[in-house]
Amino acid sequence: DQNAHLNALRESKHGLFIVSGPKKSGVTTTLYALLKNHDPFLYTVSTLEKQPSAEIANITQNIFALSDTGITTYAKKLQSIIRTGSDIIGVAECTDAETAKVACAAAKEGKIIYIAIEADSAVKALGKWFELVGDKNTATEVVSGISNQRLMRKLCEKCKQAYEPNAELLRKFNIPADKAKVLYRHGEAQNDKKGKPILCPNCQGAGFIGRMCVFEVMTLNEELKTAVKQA
Repeated sequence: DQNAHLNALRESKHGLFIVSGPKKSGVTTTLYALLKNHDPFLYTVSTLEKQPSAEIANITQNIFALSDTGITTYAKKLQSIIRTGSDIIGVAECTDAETAKVACAAAKEGKIIYIAIEADSAVKALGKWFELVGDKNTATEVVSGISNQRLMRKLCEKCKQAYEPNAELLRKFNIPADKAKVLYRHGEAQNDKKGKPILCPNCQGAGFIGRMCVFEVMTLNEELKTAVKQA
């Protein structure tokens, strides 16, 4: 369901989508993925970044360097990208009101804007966006949706161990006991006859291998926008 909401963004004609999460939670990777979701041969796609994490094919990556300070600002750099005629712009960092207002105006004028904001939840990201723009009605009008994410380690499929969860703990998190009869945790260390640890050949004894991202996705339809404005 969340994936369908995110994929639907490629059909957007204008608006602003907020990509949020704590530091080192993969927000930039998600930002890049959403930008690549659009056809670069039908649209001119650009980014504004202070430190690119990777090169993206068929997307113009604009870097705001330290040498730009004093000559221009992050917001003015964004304004210059908008003036070049970019249809879709990814702003890898938004921490000041001037940048937020430029992005907001661009979305209102028909651009598709993706903007990264550091926040612990989708609701907090929306609140931070309101503070940056300064006008709740204008800030709400352009937002098409918000995502928030966390990176989690994946248990090793070869050595993970099943256990029966504590019923009280499940109740604390409002999880019905009959819905989670078995949970899994990383495998405990095993030793051979000589006392040497036997390492799992798949994860080398770490208990985890690979990572996955957990998302919270909020789509703002007209009904929800009206409710937010009145709140």
